[in-house]
Amino acid sequence: MGKLTFGDILKPFYQGDLQGKKRYLRITKKIKDKEAFQLVTGESVVLDYANSKAKRGFETGDLNTLAEAVAGSYKFPFKRADVEDLDPNAKPDLYPISKLEKTSEFGGGSTGKVADPHELMTAALIIENGNSNTVIPKEKYNTLKKADEHITSLKSTAGSVRGPNKPKIISAFEGDYSNYARAISAANGFLKAMDNGSKVKEVYLTGQKWDQEIAKYGYDSHELFGNKNYNTSDIVVRVETARGDRKIVGISLKKKNRKASVDPTIINKTVTGENGLLKTLVANKDQHKLTKHLGKLYMARAQFFFNVIEAALLPPNPVTNGKLKTRRETMQSLSIDDAEKVAEDFMKKVKGATKAEKKKFQEQAQEKQEKQIKINIEEYLDKLEKKISTNFQTSKLVTKEIAKIGNQKAKDSLMGKFPSHTKVRNIYFATLNSIITLGDVSEMICEGLLNVIFKLDLRKYTDKVASFQNESFHFTLITGIGMLAGDSTISVDVASVYPEEITTSLLLKMISNKRTRQLEIRPRKGYIQPHKGGTSASLKYEIFVNNINIVDMEIRYKGEITPEPQFQAIITSKFAQMVKKSPLPDTRY
Repeated sequence: MGKLTFGDILKPFYQGDLQGKKRYLRITKKIKDKEAFQLVTGESVVLDYANSKAKRGFETGDLNTLAEAVAGSYKFPFKRADVEDLDPNAKPDLYPISKLEKTSEFGGGSTGKVADPHELMTAALIIENGNSNTVIPKEKYNTLKKADEHITSLKSTAGSVRGPNKPKIISAFEGDYSNYARAISAANGFLKAMDNGSKVKEVYLTGQKWDQEIAKYGYDSHELFGNKNYNTSDIVVRVETARGDRKIVGISLKKKNRKASVDPTIINKTVTGENGLLKTLVANKDQHKLTKHLGKLYMARAQFFFNVIEAALLPPNPVTNGKLKTRRETMQSLSIDDAEKVAEDFMKKVKGATKAEKKKFQEQAQEKQEKQIKINIEEYLDKLEKKISTNFQTSKLVTKEIAKIGNQKAKDSLMGKFPSHTKVRNIYFATLNSIITLGDVSEMICEGLLNVIFKLDLRKYTDKVASFQNESFHFTLITGIGMLAGDSTISVDVASVYPEEITTSLLLKMISNKRTRQLEIRPRKGYIQPHKGGTSASLKYEIFVNNINIVDMEIRYKGEITPEPQFQAIITSKFAQMVKKSPLPDTRY
């Protein structure tokens, strides 16, 4: 389960006898009751506090004292309790917290939290500071003790946020200092954009169902989104300016640990399928151009995974140990009869044979078994081959079979690593690559992706709605940057902010002339795609607008092989710089 960290013991339990209380209390209780701790080495030992500071920190619950005693790789807050009993002169063994196994009693396994509080924390911070026109002061979080006190007060403030499932999310505030740090960063990004004299009047958490007061801005009729909200705001803020103007600000929230960390994906949707991105990215009027390509893709996917299964089941010269093992394991996974009974039944018939005869009969039994194995495999493959189809649902049945072999082996096959005895050509990714980079299709997908990412149609819709309400709607993407650094420091960086007024205006200007614009998806420069011998199971691309790389895109399987692979996209630093330098409208609220 891994090693225990200081950050782990600052979180609360979400179930069990200590529900709602911080996990360090489990250590306090185990030391008091002289219960053994499991170490990462597998050893079980009874521990005690190694010094008075550690004892004081655990027994008083003072977080600053705890941090001083426990946080860091070179702190040794525990000692072996029974050494002095065995030998009074022995020097006790000392242990850092990282030597303790993160067992289920400390939140390992299924006791982790079920809610992500980042969005609600950000909303609560905006309410808390939205009338003072100031960012959250560092004095609120410059020690763990102060941060803990602030988080406790935020729980109460979060009650004022309008939205669903709040009690469940509020319970996840406790001890989540990393999300707290990112929420401070994101809230500061918004607060800095507020004009002098502006006041936050209301904050909404959107979730699956938007509050009726802001539902009109959700827009669930966009041709690329169907009945899902085109407006991807995670929270919505109602602001009133000093002049009495009413502004509605939708915020799409992302997060990362450090400024230098890889940017979070701004889109995460499945590639194909009934609701897949390839299909939904293309407008209804152009669907006929894509349909024939999707059929080819579904067939290529099924054919590829069929070829992998076939190669694992029918290796050339299967007597060699590695190949035989692969075949045996694959047969077991796919519930193909190994014909052992055939061999057993044959040997029963020759019972009483001499030693010399027995050896000969055993060879015959193996031959009969091998013959039946091949028959069983061929019967399985014949049935499976019928599932190779241009139909999505039918072809998907082959994917379900490859999943039985194991997700890791299935992913390895995408790079030609499974089965190890042969390299199966990845016609699946080769076909997907050809579709994505194909002239008119590539341009359609580009335009759809840019619309999904940057909400190119949002303004013309929200402006129409807002005009009836005597207010204005604004959309912005904010990435909160922060973490619990070194297990004891609340590290808050400056948020990354992309106001829609700037990004959309800039992009619309770039693509407005359909005769001269250039929209293109290109394979990532310097990256070897898996179907061309690459060592990664991801397809990587660059989206270009007028020869400028706007978005980096990746297509990969996230977890299991059965769900479709996903599009993931990140705004490039090149476009980020263009946004910063853009002399476009002021976006103060």
